[in-house]
Amino acid sequence: TWVRMILCGFQINMDGPSKMKIYYAGSVSAGLEKDRDLPKNIVRFCQSRGAQVLTEHVAYADDKHVKDSLFARNTGRDIEALSKTPGALDQFIRQQAFLWLDDCTHFIGVVNVPSWGVGMEIERCLSRPQRNLPPAKMLLLRSVELDA
Repeated sequence: TWVRMILCGFQINMDGPSKMKIYYAGSVSAGLEKDRDLPKNIVRFCQSRGAQVLTEHVAYADDKHVKDSLFARNTGRDIEALSKTPGALDQFIRQQAFLWLDDCTHFIGVVNVPSWGVGMEIERCLSRPQRNLPPAKMLLLRSVELDA
């Protein structure tokens, strides 16, 4: 697939302590991908190559149960419990996203639909050197169908 061809050029050493940590960004609430399998295929491809995808739950935006289960597994926090306090879940998600963005070695963003969240994540990743963090390798994907 075209995803495999693009990501194969995304050269990384995935062995040992320098294992790749990917922050996957895609729209969760602004609109789902036309190809609902695209986010999952990207995440699965990266994982099959030994990468840790910090935000794999984002790829499952079309399945709330799976998305919430993956988020809970990766954060150790229960979404239902956080939802009981107004604003607590949104605050936790934002703080966790910032931690993951500061920890990732690579950033993959799908920018096929408008999303303030993805834009914020791109900006946070681009500004890593200003916070004395090493820059992350970045790959932004956009469907050519949008150009037609």
